[in-house]
Amino acid sequence: MFLVYWVLVYIIALICSLFVLIVGLITKRDSIEMLRTNRTLKLWHLPAHIFYLFCVFFFLGGGTFFPQLSLYFIFATVFLTGLVGLGGIIRGFCEKKLSLRVLIIHGALQFIALADIVSSIYLCIKVKQIPQKQECCATDKPLNDEID
Repeated sequence: MFLVYWVLVYIIALICSLFVLIVGLITKRDSIEMLRTNRTLKLWHLPAHIFYLFCVFFFLGGGTFFPQLSLYFIFATVFLTGLVGLGGIIRGFCEKKLSLRVLIIHGALQFIALADIVSSIYLCIKVKQIPQKQECCATDKPLNDEID
């Protein structure tokens, strides 16, 4: 019964992550907002990753099922948050803020435990440093052509 509960919870979380990914790409949310959300999710999961890794190494010699269960939780949460991060990276690529190389490398890093946290922090800082493109109307005059 316990396993059925966790599978059901994981399926619901997977649906929510896919929803965030698809809605973020369809509605053309800002890449900075999506990457900031991803960074926050990853940092919230950091204590759980540390706890699970501690449990894996602490109970490894005991031959119990707990280390395998801990690794499952790590990979499950990394996959779910990786989908959100991938959406932000794809959005940054579509906005011409990230290159194809960055898309491929950091897209893969979103699904590697603990490397995903470093990648999400780096991407959030990198995209935030890129100046926003200001759109102007064709009728607007440039600032340096103003009449005194």
